[in-house]
Amino acid sequence: MELVFMTVVLGLTISGRINIATLDLECNETDVRLVDGLTPHDGRVEICFNGLWGSVCDDLWDARDAQVVCRQLGYDGSSTAIQQHPVKSNASLFYYLNNVGCSGDEDRLSECEHNGIGVHKCGVGYEEAGVICNSTLDLKCNETDVRLVDGRLSNANGRVEICFNGLWGSVCDDLWDARDAQVVCRQLGYVGLSISLRRYPVLTNELSLFYHLDNVYCRGDEDRLSECEH
Repeated sequence: MELVFMTVVLGLTISGRINIATLDLECNETDVRLVDGLTPHDGRVEICFNGLWGSVCDDLWDARDAQVVCRQLGYDGSSTAIQQHPVKSNASLFYYLNNVGCSGDEDRLSECEHNGIGVHKCGVGYEEAGVICNSTLDLKCNETDVRLVDGRLSNANGRVEICFNGLWGSVCDDLWDARDAQVVCRQLGYVGLSISLRRYPVLTNELSLFYHLDNVYCRGDEDRLSECEH
């Protein structure tokens, strides 16, 4: 059995079966995400406003701000704030937040004090706020949610994991094809086409030690991977 890897290619040509996504990942208002990290638990902080992801400037960025980001993402352990986080992927072309001042007990980053949406004097690409999130358990997850980890090209590609009983688990690549990848991309909010890849190497040391699904068979019109036969 092998791990499943899938990707949505955003305007990029690589060898293999190519499908081009028409839009970036849609996002929910004031959600946060981590990008350009070494693991799923660290990276540059981005926040969603008006359906688009934007960066957070690192002016005044400290441990209390990082604590709120990690709490919003579901981590229950300690956290570390990082200033001038390096940019590996396509950086957001604008900053949404600057001079963030959290007390540390907020549930969402958007609840913290800041200059106002889009009000900043930060240099795009080299004043990026980042965090490292730690947890006594793995990242808490909602039942049948999916995520992509170990992606090489962008946040739109990676190894597929699915949540059951509060724990992330891998998906075996037996019978894995483009229809299965299409359902995963749809569940994650992508509106373009997709590529399915098999036997993808594990890049982190946090590989799930069990498979949740094997012999997945999707028709291609399901909204969630858990709705497919397996």
